[in-house]
Amino acid sequence: MKSTTFKRTILGAVVLSASAVAIPAISNWSPFVAQAHFRPPECYRIEQKGDSPIATDNAQGSSETWCYKELEEPIGARLVYNIDEQGRMQPELSVMIEADGTLRHASLLKGKLTIHRVRDFNPTGVPLTPPEGAERVIEPISPLSADAMEKNLSLFQEYGDVTVTVATMRPGTFATTVEPNAVPWRGYWFPHSSGRMHIDAKSPMAKYDRFLKRRTQVNPGAQKWEKQNHRYTGVNWAGHCNGWAAASVLQPEPKHPVADPFSGERFTVSDIKALWMERDYCPKLAFFGGRNRGRPTDNPSDISAREFHNVMTYFLGQLKKPVLMDYMATEPVENRVVSAYAMNVKQTGSNSFYVETTLKIHEYDKEPISEPGPAPFIERTYRYTIYTDDEGRVKSGSWHSANPDFLWVPLAEGNCDSTNPSVESFWIREIMRFSQEAPSTSPSPTPSPDPSATPAPEPAPAPTATPVPTPEPVPSATPEPTPAPEEPTPSPEPNPIP
Repeated sequence: MKSTTFKRTILGAVVLSASAVAIPAISNWSPFVAQAHFRPPECYRIEQKGDSPIATDNAQGSSETWCYKELEEPIGARLVYNIDEQGRMQPELSVMIEADGTLRHASLLKGKLTIHRVRDFNPTGVPLTPPEGAERVIEPISPLSADAMEKNLSLFQEYGDVTVTVATMRPGTFATTVEPNAVPWRGYWFPHSSGRMHIDAKSPMAKYDRFLKRRTQVNPGAQKWEKQNHRYTGVNWAGHCNGWAAASVLQPEPKHPVADPFSGERFTVSDIKALWMERDYCPKLAFFGGRNRGRPTDNPSDISAREFHNVMTYFLGQLKKPVLMDYMATEPVENRVVSAYAMNVKQTGSNSFYVETTLKIHEYDKEPISEPGPAPFIERTYRYTIYTDDEGRVKSGSWHSANPDFLWVPLAEGNCDSTNPSVESFWIREIMRFSQEAPSTSPSPTPSPDPSATPAPEPAPAPTATPVPTPEPVPSATPEPTPAPEEPTPSPEPNPIP
């Protein structure tokens, strides 16, 4: 097995050491997959805290089933995964914890999946051990369970055998940005006060109902549900900004209008984006900080500078995945998407660093616009001090500027009481299929709904050398699978940076 080891300055204040290792064929791991079923998991119903980026949520939270499975091989490893009532699980909602504490997790971006490994930071929000007092439950079992388990384990073993370790803070000026295809796309936020999502026969929900009625002979009732559940209740800032923010990260951008040849329905680009906003209104997510709801017990400064720094440098710096935020710690929720940062770090003591971080923050459109392209943006600077231990690892921090209210990262499609149950990913993709230049001449068969369907992983770009003073971070590599390779090729070694 070949390997390449390199050391590189990245992340605007972090030195990252990584080892890229060629992966053997998946058949070599079959004993590991088989062994995984010998030890039953422990499953718990875990209450999720009542924080959410949805403007009009009821702050009561929800419960999810998480399972913890000790693995026979590799020794000391554990798989933590979310599972629904039908026994379905998704790699985006799973974490493998290795014996030394390294986390292996999946990341979904623009419909593509990559696998990563990280130490000293939990980027998923997944409880790595069962919370004290959590209710023990029986694992939901179905014919899908065993296959999904083997698929998850195979993905974590087959791809991304790259160790990423955040080592030390260091002074300097640094910057990073997401790849061009990961920049959030523009979209109207469809405020509840406007009713434009459902108000008349030309609204996106009305078009969707007619499309499905002609395709399946059944009206799904999306427009009716929207009128009843996403209506104006006197909160002027309530709308679909959370759905826009999540969809613009998780889903590829709709770029062309569609005339469906089988139903005759016509959708604008704005219509199709509206459908994605509705579908991703309530995604599975990692939430950082606490939401300020204007109550006496709320702490507007509860997101720490340490947490802010770690989230930005890991997701933007290493994964090159946008971070979502409410950038002002006030009661109204204004969801935005961050695609880049510029970071100036000054050492102020043996274990302290003063940091100025300027973010590129994308905003939603104030009116429906059918032209595709990146969302408009503003820049905003946050100032804080980071304190480290003697080894340079980030331990705490304090704010010098106003802080954001909270940060969040969408992990996968999800459902909650605020999600329109009639709007399904399959049918949105079926609509988008006819925006291609040469669509199929026959409609896709109606599926059995399977929200656990996950795209196959694709490789992340191989790391490349970047000159000082603004080195770009190295994303966790995900080697590209090839049929029965004779000798897998490791990631190339970049030129060292002093």
